[in-house]
Amino acid sequence: MHKSTAFKVFAAILILKIVHLAGLYGLGAVLVWDDRPDLVEYGDNPGLRWDSGWYQEIVEHGYSFTPGEPSSVAFWPAFPLAGRVLYGLIGIPSGTSLLLVAHLAGIIGLWAAYLAFREYDAKSAFAAMLLLGLFPGNISLSIAYGESLFLLFFSLTILFALRRQHMAAALCAGILTACKPMGIVGPLVFFLGVLADRGLDRRGRLLRLTAGAPLSVLGIVLFMAFLRHRFGSPWIFISGEAAWNAGGSVGIYEALLLISLVKETVRIWLFSDPPNNVRMGVLLFLCFLALSYHELYRSRRWLVIVGLVFLFIPYLATRGDDYRSFLRYIGMSVPHFAILAHITYDRPLLLYPLVLVFGLVSMILCAEFANWYWVF
Repeated sequence: MHKSTAFKVFAAILILKIVHLAGLYGLGAVLVWDDRPDLVEYGDNPGLRWDSGWYQEIVEHGYSFTPGEPSSVAFWPAFPLAGRVLYGLIGIPSGTSLLLVAHLAGIIGLWAAYLAFREYDAKSAFAAMLLLGLFPGNISLSIAYGESLFLLFFSLTILFALRRQHMAAALCAGILTACKPMGIVGPLVFFLGVLADRGLDRRGRLLRLTAGAPLSVLGIVLFMAFLRHRFGSPWIFISGEAAWNAGGSVGIYEALLLISLVKETVRIWLFSDPPNNVRMGVLLFLCFLALSYHELYRSRRWLVIVGLVFLFIPYLATRGDDYRSFLRYIGMSVPHFAILAHITYDRPLLLYPLVLVFGLVSMILCAEFANWYWVF
């Protein structure tokens, strides 16, 4: 990579960070909503809200589980483990350590995403990175949430798979499975990347799949082993997740036919007045599905399949009538930003307004998050 290009990318990443921080610490302090209750529960830092408190609890006290109630076992270990390293070695507060991990992983993750986008389409890589970084749901890259670490290892897994460095892709996929439940797409990236490598014969593919398969699921296997040792069951995280999604989940039949999503879309636009983040989440989910169809019969079909699977994981796991977190989930779908940029990079009248709208909405969501609104 040329030095001027590297400087341009790094400067863009810093600007993306400034947009988020300006919303959290600037606009969020100015636009104080009077109807919010006093919810200063995890400290007065605007980057520590909602799930951040659960991560802080894990860093300070480890995992816990209470049957039938929301418990910390529903939170994957990679992010709090990284925060605990700083918390234990340096002695800084748990919230500060988590924010440092989030910011650092977010910066490196956006850089890794840019490199992956270059492998997909060098001409639109910079636009893809801008769209990814400014996407409204990706304000999670600047708060104490686990998405930043997820983005880092998802991007690295895709990058190594596209470069045909399959063992490195398997290792990153293994770490990815310890970042978020959606990390299960990591092994899929590794598997499809090996199958799509035309430089390998049948024996070469089989050897790499055999050697890389255990690595690609290493994170979730270790997490389940820990849960079995600590709580007596490797599946306890499912019970913890079920307590959060008390309303159940979408059935396979409904998911395949998008019945639940169609019903919710009709309800949102015709019969209710939901929060704007729900409207955005459902609308962008449908847009990303359309992008998948647009690109499915072009090059790198396996990467489009990864993106589709990624979209359906949170859709299957949601309660069928609650799409409040969709913005955060679909914002991590790296393949779809490659597709979106590929379509818009040479259409400035489409790309620039999209980047501007993403940036403005992100800043507003940051301000709302700072004031204890559940924006995703």
